[in-house]
Amino acid sequence: MSEATTVSLEPHHTSLQTRDGIRLAVSRWQADDLPRPAVLVRTPYGRRRFGVAPWTRLVEAGYGLVTVDVRGRGDSEGVWRPWVKDDFDGYDVIEWVAAQTWCDGNVATIGGSYDAITQWWAAEQHPPHLRCMIPISVSPQHETSPPYGRSNGVVMPYWLWWLKYLGVLTPDDTAIDWQAVMAAAPQDMADAAGVEGQAWSDYLNGAIGYGEASWAVDPRRIRTPALITNGLWDDPKTFSWWLQLAQSPAAAHHQLLIGAWDHAGNAAPRPVLGGIDLSAVALDPVAHWLAFLDRWMRPARAAKQVPPVTICRSGVWQWETHGHWPLGSHRSPLDLGGGSWRHDPDHPL
Repeated sequence: MSEATTVSLEPHHTSLQTRDGIRLAVSRWQADDLPRPAVLVRTPYGRRRFGVAPWTRLVEAGYGLVTVDVRGRGDSEGVWRPWVKDDFDGYDVIEWVAAQTWCDGNVATIGGSYDAITQWWAAEQHPPHLRCMIPISVSPQHETSPPYGRSNGVVMPYWLWWLKYLGVLTPDDTAIDWQAVMAAAPQDMADAAGVEGQAWSDYLNGAIGYGEASWAVDPRRIRTPALITNGLWDDPKTFSWWLQLAQSPAAAHHQLLIGAWDHAGNAAPRPVLGGIDLSAVALDPVAHWLAFLDRWMRPARAAKQVPPVTICRSGVWQWETHGHWPLGSHRSPLDLGGGSWRHDPDHPL
């Protein structure tokens, strides 16, 4: 069967056991049962949702796509703690996949948002068969930084919606009476939103949260090449994490892809966003994924290596490649109707 041929997308469902005896639910999409390199997603959002494009294009390109419900989510056993490392689960899953007869021993990870952070946690543990990773938006931090979940000490109620969504995985059940939430004191917001209170309490107290210590990863422990994808209108911590990764032993092999995307657009770019016509800079991120995967998993068929940084320049809306990022100060005249001014990124006000 040609690897370019459309494949059957019927998944195989099974489970695996972690070192402490917890069983995690697994789904796999693959053209056949021959040994192939595997691309792994670990997610709290439901492993069965990946049997559609763009993810199935990985299968059509000759990879096995493996998805796993993280502990305590979906069909997996155990207790899920949001925002808290599950690093050894990641290690165990990667090594289990590598040992299966349908895998050739080469494993990569991929996924966006929370599915990106799980990759960094696993990579920090150095699983022997992890060859590369594609974390799409959302990154950990090692250096001290303000918590992302708050602004000048003010809590972000968005996380109430997120916690409720993760509690039911049914959009119809995520309705929140925001007037009641906003009328409540911070410690009472979870009750007003109908959310289990311990995670919210931990968030308010700084014990857990996006950007808190529970997410931290030491960049000096990242030995795995990573294709880091982010949108111009997405997670700002991903840009600072890229700078911290200069300390990574794999720094020379990391790549950065920055597109004219929002959060969802990292995997499925839209031609118009926020009223801006971006059709001139349409780009297929999956092609970048496949080129990166081939380089580290199937080097015999890899195309010519691309520069470390591929970025869409805002304003002029054109793609550029560079050997490093950030690019330094850049001054551009902006049309403000009747007048103009020059923007200096170092002095934006």
